[in-house]
Amino acid sequence: MNMITTYWAKRRARIKRAKLVKDIEGSRLRLVKTMNDLRIWIGLPLVQGSSVLALFNKPMLFYWITLEVGLFVYLITSIGLYFEARRTAKMTKVKFDNRLGSTKAAVKSTAEKRRSEIAYIIGNFMGLVFVGSNIYRALIA
Repeated sequence: MNMITTYWAKRRARIKRAKLVKDIEGSRLRLVKTMNDLRIWIGLPLVQGSSVLALFNKPMLFYWITLEVGLFVYLITSIGLYFEARRTAKMTKVKFDNRLGSTKAAVKSTAEKRRSEIAYIIGNFMGLVFVGSNIYRALIA
């Protein structure tokens, strides 16, 4: 079936696709902002606040639980930011390969950002394991 499309139909389709791309990019930006807000306003006070609990002679179990929850928030946000960094690194590389305005330095720096998030994921996971083992020993053993 040969479909004849007018200029206006094609234009309407282009506008619709552009709006969809804009909506998707906006939602990704909101996701990154939310992850950073969680990390700053919840994870950081919990991790640093756990040390305050230890300074005021509160039971160590409160310290460990507060630290564990803060590390869990850090882990979740670092996983989310890793996926966003990976997507951004891929997009930057495609732009560079197609000569659409990216530089080699930008490609390397976005790849390095992805790599730094891997370090956060591993560190937070190991922290969760070690603090969790302390909680387990305090409650069970």
